[in-house]
Amino acid sequence: MSLKMSMTQKILSSHSKKSFVKPGDHIVADLDLAFAHDPVMAVLTNKFYDTFGKNGKVWNPEKIAFFQDHLVPAKCIEATQMIQIMQSFVDEQKIKHYFPYGKNYGVCHILIMEKKLALPGEIIVGTDSHTVTCGSYNCFATGVGVFDMAVALGLGKAWFRVPETIKISLQGQFKKDVGAKDLILYLVGQLKLDGAKYCSLEWEGEALEHMSMDERSTLCNMSVEAGATNSIMSLNQETRKFLTENNQSIEEVSTDCGYTYSKTIEINLDNLEQMIAKPHRPDNVGPVSKANNIQIHQVYVGSCTGGKLDDIKNFYNSLKGRSVNEKVTTIVVPATIEIYKELFQLKIAQNLMEQGVAIESPGCKACYGVHGGVTRSNENCLATINRNFVGRMGNPKSSIYLASPQVAAETAVAGYIKGS
Repeated sequence: MSLKMSMTQKILSSHSKKSFVKPGDHIVADLDLAFAHDPVMAVLTNKFYDTFGKNGKVWNPEKIAFFQDHLVPAKCIEATQMIQIMQSFVDEQKIKHYFPYGKNYGVCHILIMEKKLALPGEIIVGTDSHTVTCGSYNCFATGVGVFDMAVALGLGKAWFRVPETIKISLQGQFKKDVGAKDLILYLVGQLKLDGAKYCSLEWEGEALEHMSMDERSTLCNMSVEAGATNSIMSLNQETRKFLTENNQSIEEVSTDCGYTYSKTIEINLDNLEQMIAKPHRPDNVGPVSKANNIQIHQVYVGSCTGGKLDDIKNFYNSLKGRSVNEKVTTIVVPATIEIYKELFQLKIAQNLMEQGVAIESPGCKACYGVHGGVTRSNENCLATINRNFVGRMGNPKSSIYLASPQVAAETAVAGYIKGS
């Protein structure tokens, strides 16, 4: 048996104090960061105190983070109760990393990356499946259930099944107006919803070196739509420079030379088209060119997948100064306050508003289906979010199409699905 390991295996072996782990092994590993957000707080805190006693303490308040991102600004009493529970727990446990609604908040996955709370070689767990986003920082990041999180908060440990590793090998470069969202939609369409179940997606190829940090995180973010346990890649120059600012030291992890992957998927970016996922599955994917002329009533640019600075810039640049169609409700939701502020500093927000676009405050908003753009009955929405299941954006009687910011811009102007 070969003792060579993938990036993911190396991280899991080092954190479980084992010299070697193989796919299928069940291990208990030490954590570097555990985080949760507002919707789970009642169940999470109850389970924590049931497990560790009414005077229970977290294992390390400096390695835990809490975020208000799904339910803010609060739309109902129940939402305020979750926020109050979070505030009380943070105060009782003296949690260091806390991001309440206000001057420094946003979608948890993007904030974690902005604040460098995830670093190469670390293990990150969160109460959200899109925790996999942080794998673009060369770490193992995955979502866990509320009960596992309660244990993680108390012990600083979690159990894992060591995943198989699928290599995604990229050749060539993106064509104009084709990008990371098209790539990950294409891959999810190929793998289907459970094609990467119990697997790690490991990305490689020269194209990754030329992608921005935002593009790379888009790839990792939507890997979970194919069922992946985690998604991971080596650092590129831009990401490495960002993480090592102020002389911060990092330890990158690489896959052993000659490692045998469970599967290799090769994708030639030269041939990739703009892609779209039709209702009601993220793997119902095909070229935008074959979905033209479908009427769209709302365009939504936001979420941890599509509300990053690059995403909004791409949407803005694709508009080319044109106003959106008056019959299309067009909404932009930046993922974090820092992105929100940058949009105003660059005059992008002001210009978008002049072009007929509504700019919302940061948060998960309609991607969570609670507020900030809930879809209307018997209407179609084209969104840059990551899921389009029935009712995902709050209304089971609407239909959601997933696409890139560039396609969102053309569609918002035309009033029907249109590529560049």
